Amino acid sequence: SREHREISIGVAISAMGRLPPSPVVACHGCRVLTVACQPEMRDSNASRAAAGRAGAIEAVANAMSEFPGHAGVQAEGSAALAALCANSLPNMEKAAGLGALGL
Repeated sequence: SREHREISIGVAISAMGRLPPSPVVACHGCRVLTVACQPEMRDSNASRAAAGRAGAIEAVANAMSEFPGHAGVQAEGSAALAALCANSLPNMEKAAGLGALGL
């Protein structure tokens, strides 16, 4: 349900923000965001909007910056950004502003 996805999004963002940073947590957090926000999901536009407001874009960008040489973090982070930014101009603008889209 949308409510469960939004809870999962919050947990993922919180876990990714904890110290010390962990590539394992970053990979799993990005994967949760990807699944929760994939365009094929019902109410995915609302989930993407909620994730963007909650700091998901920043969490993914930070994880990718923190672990630039970690292939898993880079792959999962790219997938998360794709899901978060699909059909969401505000999320695309936020990601681009952080340099996370390479635009």
